Amino acid sequence: LSAFWFGTMRVSSGWELLAAALDASSGLDAPAERASAQAWAAVFATMLHDLDAAGRHAEDALAFERERGDPMRLGRATLMMALAAGYRNDGDWTRWITESRTHFAAAGLDSGTGHAAFAEGAVHVLGGDPTVAAERLRTAIVEFRQNRDHLGQILAVSRLGELAWRTGDVEQFGALHAELLELGRSGRSPGVTTGATARLAHARLAAGDLVEATSDTGDYVLLS
Repeated sequence: LSAFWFGTMRVSSGWELLAAALDASSGLDAPAERASAQAWAAVFATMLHDLDAAGRHAEDALAFERERGDPMRLGRATLMMALAAGYRNDGDWTRWITESRTHFAAAGLDSGTGHAAFAEGAVHVLGGDPTVAAERLRTAIVEFRQNRDHLGQILAVSRLGELAWRTGDVEQFGALHAELLELGRSGRSPGVTTGATARLAHARLAAGDLVEATSDTGDYVLLS
């Protein structure tokens, strides 16, 4: 569920659950599952400014994946490293993107370039070039749609919505969360639907549409 918590920007809740799961699984013989969780843990811990924990999880995850040598898993792990690097303002994120692309290509993943474009866009949202961020995220959305990667669409639309808010485009912020709401409904994801409804209400309130904002708020309460 790590991608869900990341996509809905409820990272503190996701990190609490993920950290507890990692602690509980420390003695289990499930190294592949643990490595996948630790790659996400590197991102979450970085976002919450626990860089020591992030570094430990990143090191363990990468050590396992490099020894295993599965290109698909390596692509995902290095993609997480790119995101983590972006959240700590480390310019080395571009190296991780390049490596991730190489692994996804070796794995034959049709939407691999979409994942790389998503990571590039997400990093630029944090403080890079908003024009580049929008272009890369929209490229990712197109690729995810073509390859029917529903979760990828949710992640990219969510980050594009964050970019709209950061740049003060309330209308675009609302339109993107209306799109995210439909993605949540079509994917039967109550969490995505609830989060998108709340943000859509916020957008309409910011735009002065009190009637629609009140209606969305009522929907959010019911969904919660």
